[in-house]
Amino acid sequence: MKKQITVGIVGMGEHMLINGHIKHLLQMPDVVITRWFDPNNSIDLSCFSNLKKQPERSSFEEILNDDRIGAIFIGSPDKYHAEQLLSCVKAGKHVFCEKPMALTMDERDVLREALFIANQKGLIVSSCHPRRFDPPFVWIKQGLETGVWKDKIGKVTDFIFDFWYHEVTDKWKKDRSLLKDHFGHEIDLYRFLFGSEHPWEAVREFDGYDKYKVFGVSKDDDFPNFSFTGYRSLDEHVYQETVTIKGTKNAAVFQLNTGIGMWMKDGKQFNFPAIDYDARFRLINENFIKAVRGEEESYLTADDMLVNNISGIELCSEDEQFAYKC
Repeated sequence: MKKQITVGIVGMGEHMLINGHIKHLLQMPDVVITRWFDPNNSIDLSCFSNLKKQPERSSFEEILNDDRIGAIFIGSPDKYHAEQLLSCVKAGKHVFCEKPMALTMDERDVLREALFIANQKGLIVSSCHPRRFDPPFVWIKQGLETGVWKDKIGKVTDFIFDFWYHEVTDKWKKDRSLLKDHFGHEIDLYRFLFGSEHPWEAVREFDGYDKYKVFGVSKDDDFPNFSFTGYRSLDEHVYQETVTIKGTKNAAVFQLNTGIGMWMKDGKQFNFPAIDYDARFRLINENFIKAVRGEEESYLTADDMLVNNISGIELCSEDEQFAYKC
């Protein structure tokens, strides 16, 4: 029998409730959600309807002080993430914290402290970068690592990621930076595909609640440069994402939603696994629970989480438009 993991939930927003976490946690054997906290009095708790014992609505402090709870999922509004993460690790809890884990220069230091304490206490801290588990990105990584495209594409020189999401309708989202909200996903994907140890620098071209663009240059000739561009402008509630990998001989474009790619030189199409949102969120939660149990390594290191969050903060700073990984 596996060790039971007792979980507390902090923040019962749409992502936590519907697709991101609770749905998958409830399907895992020997994972029990006992408490949840959210100041909203109109939470839809239908996700718990089939449970014999309903999780108890609690305060954040009650969750921290409950010795039965070994792991906490933080899905509260972004501005609370850093301080709540720090409180959780001080209380000796493993933590899965939604991104961005920090939003300001001050919160950057809080994040550093939280990750240091977690390391000292042997606690697992993870966050939400599910592209690492999504079939198309796993497939692309395997192709890059095995060199199956080397003769056709040559040396990889550029990695380009573009996305188009639905138009912003929530008023509060119009007060936030799309770059700060999303750059962590893109730079994490770049590091996942091409490695995390080489130096690079990036510059912000533009940013707003509905668009952002960043250019990056690798300071090592063995690694590609990158460009990330995102828009929130679609009428329909869909996500459209494409990857372009350029080389010295050719370029390949991957339409991630359809699983159809094209070689730019001759226009020939090829197929690959399309995005699977359900699979990637299931696997990301499973990895956290298995890491808490000691069955496998957490898919994110402390360095991953620092780079993913701090580089976005630096790019959005009024005093700085650059981010560095040296």
